[in-house]
Amino acid sequence: MGRKSKVEIENEQLKSELSDLKKMMEKFLSQKSESSEVENKAEDNKSVFEDNIVMNPTQLINITSLFTGGMTLTGSHGKPIRLDRFGVTIPVTFEDLNHVCSNMRSFAEEGYFFIHSEKAIQLLYLQEKYKKIISAKEIENVITLPIEEIEKTYNNVAKNIKQSIIDIAVQGIVNNDPLYSDRNKIDVLSKLYGKDLNIVARNVREYSET
Repeated sequence: MGRKSKVEIENEQLKSELSDLKKMMEKFLSQKSESSEVENKAEDNKSVFEDNIVMNPTQLINITSLFTGGMTLTGSHGKPIRLDRFGVTIPVTFEDLNHVCSNMRSFAEEGYFFIHSEKAIQLLYLQEKYKKIISAKEIENVITLPIEEIEKTYNNVAKNIKQSIIDIAVQGIVNNDPLYSDRNKIDVLSKLYGKDLNIVARNVREYSET
């Protein structure tokens, strides 16, 4: 073989340089990808840690009664927290709310009141329970839903929420509220509750007249 020409030598050098450059780019892209994964993991961890930030004990949080009667909760240092009727909303400190949820846990888990703070719900470990707790407005609007949705909602809410749905329906019948004039919906609620709501309403009406 003869000696390589200057052009051939330059071409080989160029190929070698291009090959080296390609390897450098691949290495750079690989490092960038790994860096991006680390950043994403850091962001995921950040969101987890942020969910567990401690709330200021004096911060005010609104709670709404989901119980159709009056009830008194007990806050820190024996402080009474009075909720006179269904739907009433009052502000309480996180310290008091934490005390209520620690010492009257069933009231929080069964939906006797609604906490208007997602952060507080997380800090009080009630996320799972709140999958079965709906707001006062949603409870009042159950009767406006299609029958299939009424059944689905009733079967997927906490114990006290079920009772409040029934209590409000009975009161609606007693008051001759047009919203509760749909016999099919009342029949469905009666079946879910296990008692004829029309009879329950009649008994309530007779009792209130005595």
